[in-house]
Amino acid sequence: MIFFSSLRQKLFILLSISFLLILIINFYFDSMNIEVRTLFLTLLSVLSSFFIAQNIAKPLEGIIAKLQRTPPYEKLSFDKQAQKEYQYLIEAIEFKHNSLYEINMHLEDEIATKTLELKNLNSSLEERVEEAILDIQQKEKLLKQQSRHAQMGEMIAMIAHQWRQPLSAISATAFSIIVKSKRKKFDLSSPESQDKHLQYLEKNLESIQGYVQFLSQTINDFRNFFKPEKLREHSLVNHLVGNALQIIKVPINNNNIEIKTKLDSVQAVKLFKNEITQAILNILKNSEDNFIEKKVSGGEIHITTYDQEKEIILEICDNGGGINEDIIENIFDPYFSTKKEKNGSGLGLYMSKVIIEEHNHGKLQVENRDGGVCFIITFNL
Repeated sequence: MIFFSSLRQKLFILLSISFLLILIINFYFDSMNIEVRTLFLTLLSVLSSFFIAQNIAKPLEGIIAKLQRTPPYEKLSFDKQAQKEYQYLIEAIEFKHNSLYEINMHLEDEIATKTLELKNLNSSLEERVEEAILDIQQKEKLLKQQSRHAQMGEMIAMIAHQWRQPLSAISATAFSIIVKSKRKKFDLSSPESQDKHLQYLEKNLESIQGYVQFLSQTINDFRNFFKPEKLREHSLVNHLVGNALQIIKVPINNNNIEIKTKLDSVQAVKLFKNEITQAILNILKNSEDNFIEKKVSGGEIHITTYDQEKEIILEICDNGGGINEDIIENIFDPYFSTKKEKNGSGLGLYMSKVIIEEHNHGKLQVENRDGGVCFIITFNL
């Protein structure tokens, strides 16, 4: 080869001179005593060591130091003297280091590219999440509106139920007065008969007034029920049960359904009162519809409240045959209904669960019990 490193030349010269001196000592200085020969060889070893330290070890230390000082993200290069002395070693080291440098630069580019891609993905993901949240909120708002409209329809039907009897009584009372007046059933010739006639009129007018007040109170009850709420208020669950029963009692009685209550809860809890009343009404209406659809005779609804450690429990149970175990887990899904299509919107129980769990931080569960279904509502104190 044309290229011989200076290092190889120096090592060759050193070894040749050392070998030659040893031969000279052995063949031409036999008469030399052992001490002198030992001294001479020691001197030769020292000079060889000095030569190696100066010409081999020291430059190698410089190469190692240079290699340690150069980080992997920088290219490695040695001075011309070092390259001349250790050409092949330096070429190998530079090749390895610069290969690592190229790999490192490539990795940095890859990392930068992937980081940018990840950043764009995160930005896109955030937008998609925001869009999904907005879509869910809009759908929930739509479901709530649909449920509200369905609830308003049921409320109007309940108003009609509650108004039917007092309106009939008003009509009958007025008709009785008119008929008696037209047939001249009243003898007004004497003061006693006039007083009797006035007492009759007053009694019937008071009855009419009472019926009118009942109609007015019914409107107030339903108006308060639909009034939007902004703050939760400390409420007794027993009172909310009473409000719901006041609204639904007429259709319940008309369908020969008996309601039995055992209201033992005494703790107050922060709630949206009208919303909880709506949820209770949804559950009661669900039981009523079940009795009617299955034509259950002797229908009973048992409402129980009690306090348990840091919870208030409200149970609404009926004896209407329960819910098929295959579908009981689905009854709180939106638009899921076991009723006939014309009678069920599938939103009542869904909205009850939303109201109780999301709006009022409670829990609504359902289970079959004693030949019927039982809804368990839990409020945390």
